[in-house]
Amino acid sequence: MGPATAKFDLLDRITKVIAESHDFRGTVDNIVAMVREEMQADVCSLYLYDEKTDQLILVATSGLDQSSIEQVRMSPSEGLTGLVFESKKSLFLQNADKHPSFKYFPETREEEFKTFLGVPLICCRLPVGVLIIQDRENRTYDKIELKLFNAIAGQVSGIVVNAKLLTDLGKGETSPSEHREPSGRSLILRGTPATPGIAMGPAIVMETYDDLHFIIEEQSDNPAAEKRRLQKAFQEGQKEIEALRSRVQERLSAEDATIFNIHLMMLEDQGFKEKVLDLIERGSSATYALKSVIAGYLRSFQEIDDQYLRDRAVDIEDVGRRLIRLMSDKPREGFLHITGEGILITRLITPTDVSNLSTEQVRGIATVAGGHTSHAIILSRSLGIPCVVGIEELLNIVHPGDFIIVDGNTGNVFLNPDQNIVREYQRLLDDYNRHMVELVSEKDFPAVTLDGVKIKLMANAGLVSDLKLIEYYGADGIGLYRTEFPFMARAKLPTEEEQFNIYRKMVEGTGGKPVNIRTLDIGGDKDISYMNMPAEENPFLGWRSIRMLTEKANIFRTQIRAILRAARYGQVGIIIPMVTILEEIRAVKILVEEAKRGLESEKIPFQGDVPVGVMIEVPSAVHLARKIARETDFLTIGTNDLVQYALAVDRNNKMVAHLYDPMNPAILNLINMTSLAARESRIPLGLCGEIAGDPLWTPLLIGLDIPLLSMNSASIPLIKRSIRLLRKDDCQRAAHRALRAGSSAEVKRIMSRFEKVIQSQVLFHPEEAH
Repeated sequence: MGPATAKFDLLDRITKVIAESHDFRGTVDNIVAMVREEMQADVCSLYLYDEKTDQLILVATSGLDQSSIEQVRMSPSEGLTGLVFESKKSLFLQNADKHPSFKYFPETREEEFKTFLGVPLICCRLPVGVLIIQDRENRTYDKIELKLFNAIAGQVSGIVVNAKLLTDLGKGETSPSEHREPSGRSLILRGTPATPGIAMGPAIVMETYDDLHFIIEEQSDNPAAEKRRLQKAFQEGQKEIEALRSRVQERLSAEDATIFNIHLMMLEDQGFKEKVLDLIERGSSATYALKSVIAGYLRSFQEIDDQYLRDRAVDIEDVGRRLIRLMSDKPREGFLHITGEGILITRLITPTDVSNLSTEQVRGIATVAGGHTSHAIILSRSLGIPCVVGIEELLNIVHPGDFIIVDGNTGNVFLNPDQNIVREYQRLLDDYNRHMVELVSEKDFPAVTLDGVKIKLMANAGLVSDLKLIEYYGADGIGLYRTEFPFMARAKLPTEEEQFNIYRKMVEGTGGKPVNIRTLDIGGDKDISYMNMPAEENPFLGWRSIRMLTEKANIFRTQIRAILRAARYGQVGIIIPMVTILEEIRAVKILVEEAKRGLESEKIPFQGDVPVGVMIEVPSAVHLARKIARETDFLTIGTNDLVQYALAVDRNNKMVAHLYDPMNPAILNLINMTSLAARESRIPLGLCGEIAGDPLWTPLLIGLDIPLLSMNSASIPLIKRSIRLLRKDDCQRAAHRALRAGSSAEVKRIMSRFEKVIQSQVLFHPEEAH
């Protein structure tokens, strides 16, 4: 047998095969061949249960005669395979042909095989098939091999539901991306889960008559008239947005309504308007000039690596669509033309769209574009509407009236599923509703391990509109407040007063809980046109973040002044991003002191003792962490960039994205080095990044002595439940072993002991939601 780490790599490979496949037959053929080879077995076979005939049918095999596929059929009460199916328990036998339940099938020549290992495939607590391996000679399997085979069976069980959607047993397959036939066919479409929950009903395909994408180039020989059209649209747009904001505040909350402050800010931005007016002067019509400027903004936002900031592009498109409609004299405000009740199918959903939705009409949403942190998604969460985004082929496949199931937990959208799938999802829906009510009801419970260790759970934020979610999910404060958006949403630098007002709202909005404000982190993929940033061959390793701000001292000093003033209204910390050398920290300290002296001389009230921390997100900062800790008040580990820089991997590059692996032992040791430095200097330590909000990472982070985690607000109940199920001493023992591992597969094997309890008590039956 090969080493254990190689075998767990097999599980990763199978997971990838399943995730990328639209072809059930090819997928299971690949899986049985891979399992047979890696387990060094003589045979690996897959049997599935056919409800119509009440039979177990051989659907894939590696090692038996291929002509036996679909020819070997048995009652669920027959043979060793039937015994595994009915008992829903794994079965390992030597001298299998001597067992009382053994039944001989001539097509398989199974009398040749002495060893039998069978594992049931379970979906929604019901058996759906059996995965088996056989050997001609008696042999044994160790615990690692048995655990691996059970894990593979768990993966395979998930695609059985998909198989029912893709094809009837024994008939051909159709790739969703190639399907263009009339509705009625059963398919599964995969996107990104955006708003949790499950919804089902007929498809409502949305038409966006005023879509920016359909505006063609148009010239005008009357610039004055075009300018008047534009000015009128701006004025009417402002009135509409103010009215919309009032309706959202009445319907949902004041925090939700603040989403539309960004839209008003765009309309009031003279730089934005001047760009449109300039194109009109050059001969463009008002509509085409506006479309061109909006398109330029959208391109800039789409190039940003940060998903949170990239999702703000939807707000820009929303404003553009509104102005285009007003210049086209369309009578109604809303962009949706919805009749009936069901699942909304559309290219993109905007905040305006969501605010006009009736939850009695729209049960769920599926879109071609959009991200899971956009304002439209924030509003859909407030309304409790399940949503899946990013299904490129959606509008080419779904027709009005098709029956749809939206699974916002997994990102799957089922098209015309059979009644068995509908019944299973109805049961899941009932279970999920109970599960989420239970989780959110625990928001005021302390995040304390079984052996009494408190972990602070804080939220990442970027806008005032995030405050409602922070309160709803019970965050201990804001661990990372990104300040980039007010700079990116304007055509010129925000003034000190504008920044102060924004920061003050964030600080007051937390009700006295701590807020850590990260200074402007631009450069790399976040470009601000009016700052005239130079073109660079490799901007991620270039003039960015604190490197730029220490040279553009006036910009940095202005932001620090605004933060110090806002700090009078609560607990505030300042985070300095992208620190690579000690000299950068010392330069920051000088600028902070200059900002304080300036405020004092101008007799402007401010908080003088605001702690200044450093974001540890490059390897050099980790190796200097002990020295950095002596010169700063706290440390925050930014794992997203740390992984990228330490492993030299651009995770947006499909060629190398598979190498972006936070569980690489090198990353764990970098986190541990930083943790040790903070403890030795007795300063606070936190961690932010995607892993902070992943419950399967929680035992490892607790074991590495991370006392504060900052994450997406919606992840907080999941992480809190995980913490309350764990003992720190157990986590530490496992983490210390993981630090000595040689591969991420070995780390996963070490930490797998915690996975079962988290899967069963924290995550919502993931094996049931494929």
